[in-house]
Amino acid sequence: MQYDPESDTPASVRTSNLNSDFGQVDFIFSDKTGTLTQNIMKLQQCSVNGIIYGGESATRSAAPIPTYTAFDDERALSILRHHCSAAPTVNGAGDSLSTKEDNFVLPEDGVGSKVDAQALDIFFTCLAVCHTVVVEKQKDGSLTYQAESPDEGALVYAAKPVGYELVDRTAGTITVSTAGVAGSEKMSGDSSSKETEDEADNHLRTYEILAVNAFDATRKRMSIIVREATGDIVLYCKGADNKMFEVLKEDTIKEKVETLNSHLDAFARVGLRTLVMGRRVVSESEFEKWSDDYDTARTSVLDRDNLLSNCALAIEQDLELIGASAIEDKLQDGVPDAIKKLRASGVSVWVLTGDKAETAKNIGKSCKLLTPSMKIIEIDKDDDEELDLLLNNWLTVLGNIADKGNLLARMWKKTKQATRAVAAVLQGQWRHSDLNHVRAESLALVVHGPTALVHILNSKSLTKKLLKLGRCCKSVIACRVSPSQKAGIVRMVKYGITPMPVTLAIGDGANDVSMIQEAHLGVGISGKEGLQAVNSSDVAIAQFRFLTRLLLVHGRWNYRRLSKVVLYSFYKNIALTVSTMFFQIFCGWSGQASYEEIVYTGFNFFLFAPILFIGVFDQGELLCCFVVLFFSFLFSSLLCLTPDTFFLISLSFVCTHCLVSNPLATFVCVDLCFDLCFDLLHFVPSKHEQTYLPKQHMIFLQHIPLVV
Repeated sequence: MQYDPESDTPASVRTSNLNSDFGQVDFIFSDKTGTLTQNIMKLQQCSVNGIIYGGESATRSAAPIPTYTAFDDERALSILRHHCSAAPTVNGAGDSLSTKEDNFVLPEDGVGSKVDAQALDIFFTCLAVCHTVVVEKQKDGSLTYQAESPDEGALVYAAKPVGYELVDRTAGTITVSTAGVAGSEKMSGDSSSKETEDEADNHLRTYEILAVNAFDATRKRMSIIVREATGDIVLYCKGADNKMFEVLKEDTIKEKVETLNSHLDAFARVGLRTLVMGRRVVSESEFEKWSDDYDTARTSVLDRDNLLSNCALAIEQDLELIGASAIEDKLQDGVPDAIKKLRASGVSVWVLTGDKAETAKNIGKSCKLLTPSMKIIEIDKDDDEELDLLLNNWLTVLGNIADKGNLLARMWKKTKQATRAVAAVLQGQWRHSDLNHVRAESLALVVHGPTALVHILNSKSLTKKLLKLGRCCKSVIACRVSPSQKAGIVRMVKYGITPMPVTLAIGDGANDVSMIQEAHLGVGISGKEGLQAVNSSDVAIAQFRFLTRLLLVHGRWNYRRLSKVVLYSFYKNIALTVSTMFFQIFCGWSGQASYEEIVYTGFNFFLFAPILFIGVFDQGELLCCFVVLFFSFLFSSLLCLTPDTFFLISLSFVCTHCLVSNPLATFVCVDLCFDLCFDLLHFVPSKHEQTYLPKQHMIFLQHIPLVV
C-alpha cells in the first residue's frame, strides 16, 4: 500500500507514459528536509550570549513541556523573570532591565547576569517577531499558528513557553504577550488566567510592521523591520549561518563568533537544523531613504523579485549577533530500510541538502547512507587550482587501486591499450582513466555547495572529475547547495555518463522544483511545504519509504509488461509475414497462400488474449504459466475437447510464450501453433483414439529443449 494513514494522503500518478521508466532508474537524487525527515520541527536547543540552553546542560522543569516544542530549560525563563520588571521593555538604545527581588537563585554555572537576561529578551523577541506567521484563534480561545515553513512555525511555538507568545498579527502590527515573563501562572489566551484583562494588557508589546524582506534561495535569510513602542526602528533577521556571518558588524567580537560557530558544529553533529539570528537599529533618515527604494521595487512590474532582493541586501548589513537556534527534525519511518533495498538493487542514492555538512553527515549515518567504517572524502576548497589538485589526488589513489600492474605490463598486453595509456601519461591522467566501473564500498563523498560546487559546476574539467569520483564512491552527499546547484548536479550526472542513465529526483518543497524538472523522473512528497514539488512531479507519494515499492515493484512490473507486449506484437507479425515470404520460394512466387483463410482472418483475434492478460496481470516469472493453463482450460471447455486436445492447446500457448522469452524460437513456435490450430479445426479426436500429432510435430517436440 502507498497510502499514508497519518496524513490521509494516497499516492497519485500525474503521468502515464513513464511508468516503465521507474523500473530502469540508475540514480536517485533526494532532498533531506521533509523527504528523508518528517518535517515536524521542534526547537531543542539555542545559543544566546555564548551560552547553550537546552540539551544535556539544561535544567529540566518539573511540569511536562508542551507537545509543540522540545525546548526544556528552566534557566531561560528564570533569568528573564528575575531581571525583568512588570512591564519589560528592551531596545537597542541601551535601556536597562530592572531586577525583581524574588527567590531567584543563580545557576551553578554562573549563568544569570543582567547581560544574559537582555540577550535572552532580544533573542526570544526575534523569534516572536521575525516571521510571516498568521495567528488563528480557535473556538476554545486557544491560538494556533499557520506558517509558510515548519521551522518558522517551530520558532514561534518555542518562544511561547518562555513567555513570548504571539497573540495577534494584522497587516500592519504584531502583538506579543510577555505575561509569562512577568510571572503570571497562565499565558494569554487561557480562560483560567488569574490576571484581569487590564493587567494582561500591561504585558502586551505591539510592533508596527514597516517592511518584510522575504526569504529567497540566494540570500538564504529573511528579515522584518518594525517600529517598537519606544519609537526605535529595529531590523530583525534570521538565516543560514554562512550567509548571516557575511553581514555582521565589522567590530563584532571574534571570540563571540568563534564560540557560536563551535555551538553550531555541536548542534549539527547531533543532526539539528541551525539558524542564526541578528538585529540592527536603523536610523530614521536611513530608513526613509531605503523605504523609497523598497516601495519602488514592491510596485515594479518588471524584475520585481530581483529588485526586492537588492533592497533586502542593502538594509541587511552591519547586524548585531543575537544567537542561534537548533531545531530537531526526526527521520521518517522506514527510510534506512528503503535506502538499503534501493542500493542493493543497484540504484545510487545521492542526497542534496541545504543544511550544514555536520547535519547532513548525521542524517546520513541515521539513514545508513554512511557507516562508521567509511572514509569520508570532503571537497570544500574555494579555488579552482586547489580543487583540481584535490580531485586529481583522490582519482590517482583510486586509479592505483583500479589499475593492476604497471604501464609497461599493459603495453605488452595489447598494442591499442598501450597506445591509449601512453597518450594518457602525456596528459597526466593515466592513473584515473579507467575508473568507470570502480566502486569503493568504504568511500563516501561530501561536497560543499558555497565553496566547491560554485567552481566545479562552472568548469567542464572539474565537473568530469567530480562525476568520476562520485561514481567511485558508495555514498554522495552535497551540503549547503542552492536549488540551482541541485539542478546542476542532476544535469552533471544526466549528461556526463554514456549511455545516459535514468535519473530520478525526489523532494517536497519549492527549492526542489528545479531538481525535479531536470531529472528524467520526478517524485514529489506531499508534505508540509506546499504543493510546488507535487505539481512539478510525475508521481506524488506521502513518505520516502513508498519509493521502494514504486521502483522495485510497480516499476519492474510495468517494464516487464511493456517489454513483453512490444516483443510479442513485433515477433507475432514478423512470424506471419516471414513464414509467408519463405513459402513463396517453394511455390515459385505464385502467390499461393501458406495458411487457410481462417488463420489470416483470426490471426490477431485469437492471439491478442494471452499477451493482453500478461500485460495487465504479469507480476512475476510464474504468471505466464498460469495464463497458459488458464487459457488452455478455457478453450478446451468451450470446445469440449479431450485431454489430448487440451495438451495441444496448452502447447500452442507455451509456444506463444516462447515468442516473448526467446525470439530465436519465434518462427518454429508460431508455425507449430498455426499447424496445431489448423489440425484441431479439421479433426476432433474421440477419447478412445490416440493423440493426433503429425510427424513433423513429433520431431519438433523432441527438439523443443534445444530451441527454447
